[in-house]
Amino acid sequence: MRSSPETSDAGPPSFLSVLCNPRSGRLSKRLDAVRRLSRDVAGARYVEASHPPEIEAAVRGVAEAPEGILCVIGGDGTVAAVLTALHASRPGGPWPRLCVAAAGMTNMTAHDLGTRASVTGTLEALAAWRRRGGPAPRTVRRRVLVAQRTLRPALCGMFFGMGKVSDGVRFFQERLRGLRVAGEHNSGVAIARVLLSLALGARRSDAVGYEITSVLDNGSEARHVCLICLVTTLDRLVLGTRPYWGKGDAPLHYTLLERGAEAFWRSIPRFAVGRPGRRMTPDTGWISHDVHRAVLTFDGPFVLDGELHDVRGAGGPCRITASQPVEWLVP
Repeated sequence: MRSSPETSDAGPPSFLSVLCNPRSGRLSKRLDAVRRLSRDVAGARYVEASHPPEIEAAVRGVAEAPEGILCVIGGDGTVAAVLTALHASRPGGPWPRLCVAAAGMTNMTAHDLGTRASVTGTLEALAAWRRRGGPAPRTVRRRVLVAQRTLRPALCGMFFGMGKVSDGVRFFQERLRGLRVAGEHNSGVAIARVLLSLALGARRSDAVGYEITSVLDNGSEARHVCLICLVTTLDRLVLGTRPYWGKGDAPLHYTLLERGAEAFWRSIPRFAVGRPGRRMTPDTGWISHDVHRAVLTFDGPFVLDGELHDVRGAGGPCRITASQPVEWLVP
């Protein structure tokens, strides 16, 4: 389903822009160095933006040069805002090639693409490549998730979640974001809270579930009371988890865990790595498929790449599809 990373054989780009979110969680002590390196790499095409309207305005000029490269310095939310802005300006493409310098608290997208360098390391590698003094980055082709709500602009990202996922992200934002622990450790605490909540919910018949109606590809409508629902184009989530096990080559991983799922606690390790046991079937509340489209109707919040949004079923469903493959550069 995924193409293997390739070594880029193209020469250094003539047009390279850098968009930096100075409010990203890992930049507070390195912002001056990042600014200096970014201007060295991009010159006048270095811009700072933190909020979606600012990011959309900054991306608009970059989209006019699809042969170029856009390096995004930020976390998952910043990357999602850039993808949303690119989709709004050029919904059918072409898009510039993208590079992520991981500067957020979790960086799920960057890590899944294979980014291991620090922000400054990524910028230094790009600078060396532009001067023909360093190796070309690898190219990874990966699709982008597009969530279209009725009468609302489309949102783009790599990970969609609802139910207890939203609860975990809210807990992370309210309780953990201020802690001085960066990276996936904070997210691990949030995930632990989600798993505990799931375990209690799976055991209690009166646990609060989340009503959802789903239509997958050309299938029939199905109604669920779920504890968790996720859709993603990523291979790997935080802490190396991979909670999906669908078959085929469709680009979207879809997983739904129903309230009252059988053998929940014993199945958590298998759930986390996507290796279902014999009791983890749709009939026992464990549902996972690879799909081209998921149409979901529900009331309440959902998460897109770490940012909370809201949808109301009375306003129509949320249609989730995947874009054409996008080229990501990994120095």
